[in-house]
Parts: sequence; C-alpha cells; structure tokens
Amino acid sequence: MNPDHFLSQSRGRRIDASTQTRIDAYLTHLLGMNIALGSGPTRARAEEVFTFITTLIADATYDESTGTKLYELASTAAGFAGWAAFDSNDSSAAQTHYRNALHLARTSGAADLEVLFAAGLARQQCGIGRPTAALELLSGVDASVRCSRNARAVAAHRAVSAQAHAMLGNAVPQNRAMDAARAALEHDEVPEALTFTSWITRSVIELELGGVLLHADRPRQALRHFDVLDTGAYPAVEHPRDGVIHLACAAQAYLGTGDVEAAVFYAHRAQDLLDRVSSARAWRRVAGLRRAFSAHRRAPVVRDYLGRAMA
Repeated sequence: MNPDHFLSQSRGRRIDASTQTRIDAYLTHLLGMNIALGSGPTRARAEEVFTFITTLIADATYDESTGTKLYELASTAAGFAGWAAFDSNDSSAAQTHYRNALHLARTSGAADLEVLFAAGLARQQCGIGRPTAALELLSGVDASVRCSRNARAVAAHRAVSAQAHAMLGNAVPQNRAMDAARAALEHDEVPEALTFTSWITRSVIELELGGVLLHADRPRQALRHFDVLDTGAYPAVEHPRDGVIHLACAAQAYLGTGDVEAAVFYAHRAQDLLDRVSSARAWRRVAGLRRAFSAHRRAPVVRDYLGRAMA
C-alpha cells in the first residue's frame, strides 16, 4: 500500500469497507515484521500509516460504520507506533502515541482497544520508573475491562498491574493481579490469525513479571517465572526480539544467584538470536548483561561468551 498515492486518490471521495480491509491487512503485515525483526524496520511505517488514517478521517467521506472502523484502525496504528517507540527506547514518543491510541479507542467505543493500550501505556510508565502512575492509568479503564470480550487484552491489563505492584513491593496485590491474568487466559483459544493480542500468552506474562522482579533485585523470585524458557511453552525462536530480552534476563537472574555456568548458557541462547533483530531494547539488555559478566572474566566460560559477544 502506497499511502501518498492512496490519499491523492481518496481525498474528498467516499470510501468504503474495501479501504478498511486494505489498511487492516497492511497493519497485520507490519505486525508480522515487528515480531520477526523488531521495531527498527516498522516504527516509521507505523507512524506513517497512523498519519495516513487520520488524514483519511479528516478529508474523505464515509458512512457512520466506516467512520467508526477508521477510528479503530487509527487507534490500532497509534498503539502499534507506541509499542515500536517503546521498543526503540523513545519513552516520550511512546507515551504520545499510546495516549493518541487511548483517545481514538474511546472515540470509537472500542473497549478492547482501550484496555489493551491502557496496558501498553501503563507498561511504558513502569519502564520509566512510575508504577504508581501505571496503576492509576489501569484503574481508569476498569469499566472497559468489565465490558471487554477480549481475554488477552484483559490479561495484559492484569499482568501490567502485577508488574507495577511488584515494583512497589506489594506482594499481595501483585499475586492477586497475576492470578487474574492467568485466569483470563485459562479458557482463551489460540487465535487462528495473527492479531495485535496474539503475543499475550501465559508464558509471556510470566516472563515479563520475571523481568520486573529482576529489576527489583529479586533474582531468585524472577527465576520462578523464567522456567517457561525450558518447557517449550515459550518458543523464543519464533519471537526473536522478545526471546533475546527474556533469555538475557534469565542469564542475569542466574548471575545474580551466583550460578555463572547457567547464566552463560542462557546468554549464549540470547546471542544466537540477537543478530536477527533490530531492537534498541534487545541490544540494551544484552549490553547490560555483558557489563554484568565483566566481574566474572576469570571464568573460562565467561571469557568464551564475551569473546563471542564482542566479536
């Protein structure tokens, strides 16, 4: 899809469901690229398609049903751009995009999208050390959570709540929120087609909580959530960008417990995937892991890993 050409053809003209279908297919294509490669090749395109849709909303003509769908697609594109900015370590842009996504979701009455992107924005707030702000955001969409029929969006909301509570050291609400996230996914079926909530699985919410606990300097607790990396529940090869991050976190957690050999094992697994992705978050995570290993350079297995990682 060439947005500039399409806009020149659509400005002032009436558009219909076929336009929605083309935009939806393009966003799904970008989502597949993002899962496989990271945000490097997709962020600019996501921002471009968001601008494209909002220009259509302003300049084209359409019926009420088409208008509602265009607002939903604009919300999805903004949320995608927010995620891509977050993955690029651009927290300010991520916050702007996520807030746009929330506004558009509310305008279109899309409770599922509102819940999903509130979770994304709350996750971004956790990422910049603002767990209390994250919890306030999440509580602000409780009514939409009750209305949502998307189990995965609800699970994301509950899981990010657990992460925020973990950062604050609130064990009881952390466990309660995680139990709610697991329960939301208990009877959810695997989607037949790729969607913007496909990534929200039981294994992913466990891994992300493990990463938060690691950042809170609780490596032994974190390791309880990383065991899905070895059970086959999380296919890291199919999600290389996130696989790098989770494997590197597991390595650092083992290092924090003094198990250097296990840490090196997971570090090599992360390195196996690193060259396949374009993600500032993934590269930053591995760079932090290399620094953590520097205190253990005397161990031959560490020297071998660092030699490979720095090559």
